[in-house]
Amino acid sequence: MCVCGKVEDYNSCCGRFISRKEKATTPEELMRSRFTAFSLGEVEYIIDTERLAKPNTSAGLKSWCDTVTYTKLDVLSSKELRDKGEVHFKAYYKEGFEQTILEERSQFIKENDKWVYVSGNAKTQTVDAMNTISSDRKMGRNEPCWCGSGKKFKKCCGK
Repeated sequence: MCVCGKVEDYNSCCGRFISRKEKATTPEELMRSRFTAFSLGEVEYIIDTERLAKPNTSAGLKSWCDTVTYTKLDVLSSKELRDKGEVHFKAYYKEGFEQTILEERSQFIKENDKWVYVSGNAKTQTVDAMNTISSDRKMGRNEPCWCGSGKKFKKCCGK
């Protein structure tokens, strides 16, 4: 299954875009492939698919990708009208012992027959093991893991 959550293998799904064999044909395909690129640390693809990428951002972006583990993507809605699109999604990731939910409405445009990310209106929430919003609670070793595996935290994500 592809990292983006679709029931396709990586090469049939996001891999074909990240490898530059094909271009994303919809804003949702681009957003899903960017999520996958973030999770795999494919920094050049992320920069190449962003309209206003800042120069010299690859080192910082790579550092961020190396410290975060993306666990899930939920696409809440996706719309496209001519050369503009919007994708509303939730991306779930872990950084250290904290799980965070990033909810964003991303804006895309099509330039020169290529979809690119323009901007996003995002908010984040830190979630504890009981799925309550918390930014200062520490995960106990014997609590159920927040990833939903059914295992204790110490035997799962706390390793």
